[in-house]
Amino acid sequence: MARVTKPGGTVAAAMWDIPGGGLQMLSHFWRAAREIDPSVADEQPRAGVREGDLVERFGRAGLQGVTGGTLETSVDYADFDDYWEPFTGAAGPATGAFYASLDDAGKATLRDTVRASLPEGPFTLPARAWLALGTVPG
Repeated sequence: MARVTKPGGTVAAAMWDIPGGGLQMLSHFWRAAREIDPSVADEQPRAGVREGDLVERFGRAGLQGVTGGTLETSVDYADFDDYWEPFTGAAGPATGAFYASLDDAGKATLRDTVRASLPEGPFTLPARAWLALGTVPG
């Protein structure tokens, strides 16, 4: 991004805090998946998903005035079905692959295990992302 942004332009990025539990939507899914299969690997490490990683990468890319921060938000769900529906369409590379690898009984077990970890009726799950901003020199 630094290479293709005009001099003086701003480069910005944000990544979900998946390994730190900052994306509760996925945390509930992967806890349940590990209950079913303790050997399952959840989301693979990606660049920028740990606190400060984006800031370090922006600095190494030669950006100036690099700052970092945290974005906090939440997602409201009408009920469990509202939460669960995206998983059934294979949303996300790792969650989708794991879900698709299960037979019908495994999918039902996963669904029931996740459901037991969430409240009845409407609920809200927090989400956190790390961010970085920097300016292209010149």
